[in-house]
Amino acid sequence: MSDAGGIRVRVDGPGATVILDRPERRNAINRSMVGQLEAIFDDLQQEKRIRVITLTGAGDYFSAGTDLVEMAGTMDRRDQHGLLELGVMQAFHTDVKAMQNLLEVILRTPKPVLAALNGPALGFGAALVLASDYVLAGPAAELGWPETRWGLAPGLSAPLLRRRLNVGQAAALLCFGRRVDAAMGFRLGLIDQQVDADLLWAMSQHKAEELAEFGPHAISLTKRLLYETIDEDLFSQLAVGAANTAAARTTLEAIEGVTAFTQRVKQP
Repeated sequence: MSDAGGIRVRVDGPGATVILDRPERRNAINRSMVGQLEAIFDDLQQEKRIRVITLTGAGDYFSAGTDLVEMAGTMDRRDQHGLLELGVMQAFHTDVKAMQNLLEVILRTPKPVLAALNGPALGFGAALVLASDYVLAGPAAELGWPETRWGLAPGLSAPLLRRRLNVGQAAALLCFGRRVDAAMGFRLGLIDQQVDADLLWAMSQHKAEELAEFGPHAISLTKRLLYETIDEDLFSQLAVGAANTAAARTTLEAIEGVTAFTQRVKQP
């Protein structure tokens, strides 16, 4: 077991489990965690004894998504006219580019990546799930994209969601900020297997052991075929989505929405 601020890594046999570990903040992902996750996935790729990587959350949430409290703090940097400083816009571009890079690292990882949904996965948390190869979900699991409620854009989730759904289905979820429970997620094809709450960990371990019996090079080649040949436009779409996500953060409605969210969070 190893720890890095907000993230734990546990190794059991052929599998490694990456645990988002900020339960007091519903495992909201800050900019430090994005960099740490990319480094962890890079390291696990190099470990020959690790054949499968599982991503999950501590506590009741998988992840509430991007840390809006951190984002609000960045938005406080404004000039005398109340407009965001140029450095803030550059910071948002850097932040979102790092998020895009993390998703691409997960997609390009030659080893199978499982997502074990112990609870809600929202916003960027849902994007991490959609970038995984196989999704297991307990009864408390949900997928949701609340960004538009706060004046933000789910640009990084959109291409990943569109891979699994038609445009109309994706638009209904993204534009209305709806949540999908485990049963509906399974019916839509966003979740691959429903599991009882007390069996989620055991089943994720069982799947890791099952996958470890297959040829690692064959799996790697299969993933490359899927993500870099058949779905060759995906990475270009993620780049466009990242640009839209960063741009949305600089708007007045985003500033108002994120500020309103953080004020609600701080209320006793």
